[in-house]
Amino acid sequence: MVQPNNASVLMLPRLINNVIHQGDAGMWNRQGGKAFDDVARSLDTTTNAEVASVNSIPSMWARPLSLEAILPSPTYNPLIRTPLINQWRGMLTAIALAPDFEEFGRLTSEPIDLTSANYNNSKFVKSLRKLAPNTENCLFSLPNLNPWLTGYIFRWKNIAVGMTSPSTIVCPSEDGDWSGLPWFIFENDRWQVKSPEEYLSQAQKLRLSRWLMRLEQELALQGGGAGMGIYTPISNLINDFINDLGGIGSQQLNPITDLVSQQLYFGVQLNRLNRSNYARLISKCQQIR
Repeated sequence: MVQPNNASVLMLPRLINNVIHQGDAGMWNRQGGKAFDDVARSLDTTTNAEVASVNSIPSMWARPLSLEAILPSPTYNPLIRTPLINQWRGMLTAIALAPDFEEFGRLTSEPIDLTSANYNNSKFVKSLRKLAPNTENCLFSLPNLNPWLTGYIFRWKNIAVGMTSPSTIVCPSEDGDWSGLPWFIFENDRWQVKSPEEYLSQAQKLRLSRWLMRLEQELALQGGGAGMGIYTPISNLINDFINDLGGIGSQQLNPITDLVSQQLYFGVQLNRLNRSNYARLISKCQQIR
């Protein structure tokens, strides 16, 4: 036990101004309600350069919105952006090369349609509907429907690890548990997703590069209208990933040898939601062998 002395200090967050006066060491220091207001107004909210992630946007859609804001922004704090890019790349790789890593776990998918009448009595889903992000940064549009209201949840070993996103293709969950995948490693006292390229064989890099190329081509078909603003930076991220994998050189994708039809690989057919363009953006995942 620390003995009270004249150097004792109150256990408070860092303040801009020392507005709370201390009493005698070792004695109860009673404060009125005004003290809480003084502390709140004096909090030092200067950005901490050591922050590793952003997960506190006050919205039920906080996670996908944070990726939408950060991934397309090359000037964003790299201590925050780089881990998010690694997680994004890691999830795309897990989907594209899922059959290669079955010995470590099974990746499955579940369709979500928040407009379904099955959710009409759910207050949570009603709130999700009302607070759904606008469509200005979506990569595609749907007739009379906000694309945020349909999509897929992905599970690794039956644990949710991410979802599809109409603005960033996929949205990995915060601190998702990808245990078993080679690029999910313990580093700096915590488990984290690393960019996958150094954990893949040359053959896997080439197949993943080809898959990403096809994905980018599908995005290009959808990249007009309201989604044009987000299309270019997301396309750049895909091409950066392809380059880090070593590129595809002069080799072209051969659908006969490189793509094998596995319509129900993830447990559901990914184009089950007929109104959703994820059939075009993501369904290539279920065909890679």
